[in-house]
Amino acid sequence: MGIFLLVNTLLLLKNYRVLVIPLFLSVLVGFFLIKEWIFKSLTKSYYDRTVFFSRSVEIIDENFLFGIGEKNILKHTVTINDVVTTLIPHNSFLKELLSNGFLGFSILTSLLGYVIYLAFKTNNSLFQYFLVLVISLCLIEDFMYLQRGLFFFIFFTVFFCNTSIRKNLV
Repeated sequence: MGIFLLVNTLLLLKNYRVLVIPLFLSVLVGFFLIKEWIFKSLTKSYYDRTVFFSRSVEIIDENFLFGIGEKNILKHTVTINDVVTTLIPHNSFLKELLSNGFLGFSILTSLLGYVIYLAFKTNNSLFQYFLVLVISLCLIEDFMYLQRGLFFFIFFTVFFCNTSIRKNLV
């Protein structure tokens, strides 16, 4: 949420300075209305994710090069507050290391590195902000393994690549 607010503020400061104050006022009002829920949710979510993270790292240590496969991740469980649940890494990079090992992880980072290179080469600030949001989202959620997450990433990456190419041709 913080990175999203920061990126939106930077975009507004660059293009629409008048809207910065209404943005912060709406964020403050919204935060005030749901502050108790946010603190409870963040506390539980943080603890759960640290348990998932530590178990994921243990499995990665055992299967670093090739991983354990996408379907096999669901066979592993963790215990959180005396409740047994399936392993959900909540991190795209961890999930890639778990399912496909170092080979899959290197392909994912190469793909992201190339897209970052394109964003900075074309000097498209909106594309750069989008990538900051996507990479930060990859650290807290494994959305690229869901159909809607993959569609979101591919659609906007292709959109920004095409608009950047068109800008450079004109």
